[in-house]
Amino acid sequence: MKRINILVLSGFMLLGCGEDSVEAESNIRFITAIQSEIDHNVSYRYRYQAESEHTQDITYNVLQLPSWMAHDEENNLLEGTPGWENKERVFTIRLSATDGVDTVLQSKEISVAFANIICKQDFGDPAESSFILPFRVGVSSEILQSYCNPTNSHNNTFAYDFLLEMGEDIIAARSGTAVQIQESFPDGNGTSGEENFVYIQHDDGTVIRYVHLMQNSVPFAEGAKVSQGAVIGKNGLSGGTPIPHLHFELFRAFTWSDKRYALPINFNNAEGDLDSNNGLITGEVYTAR
Repeated sequence: MKRINILVLSGFMLLGCGEDSVEAESNIRFITAIQSEIDHNVSYRYRYQAESEHTQDITYNVLQLPSWMAHDEENNLLEGTPGWENKERVFTIRLSATDGVDTVLQSKEISVAFANIICKQDFGDPAESSFILPFRVGVSSEILQSYCNPTNSHNNTFAYDFLLEMGEDIIAARSGTAVQIQESFPDGNGTSGEENFVYIQHDDGTVIRYVHLMQNSVPFAEGAKVSQGAVIGKNGLSGGTPIPHLHFELFRAFTWSDKRYALPINFNNAEGDLDSNNGLITGEVYTAR
């Protein structure tokens, strides 16, 4: 009689035949399944478990594991958060379990999705922030729209709209280098995508986007070094807005098209109430002190 060797891989049985052998069945199987996709911002947790028909004494081995994931052997737990740097990458988890007679393997690819930001998080102590409000000391501004507004353009992003007078000086919230400038569009054009803006990149690679600036108001060229507090332009009405205001957003890296790169931000000189996350609030007025 031929022996049937059974290997369980990700829940599927692979059958192989050997000559002049006796029939046998596997005593052990995984009873948990590996999640195959994870948001880059969300903690991944997989508590693995196998069962045997003949014993509860099962030995596990982790054969392959992503570097961002930790293994808690005592609790049979794999855990970790992929992080932005691992976005849109694929990783493999491989495990084995044995009851002393049979061994079962489990293997699964995990796709790290570049998905939603986490709106409910602590922005940190504003006193320790390296950023100042993007307007001069003594000036006050109402927040037209705060971050993660579920009903408007700030849905799923960290951005602020500061209501300011037309022509008000906009200043650099942090020192850096001007990496991109657009200032040719006329004010009041009412056309989305035709906004004047400045991108300033900081030493840590992050970049702030200052948008809706007044036409021809930027006092320097791309590549210029800009000090914190220096004027970078004037508040304007360019692009798809009926109200002069500054759209302000901090990104992880130099990108101008994907709001999922945005980072939470607050300011060390903002006088006014903060929300439970230490962020600015829609409708509140903040004064630069």
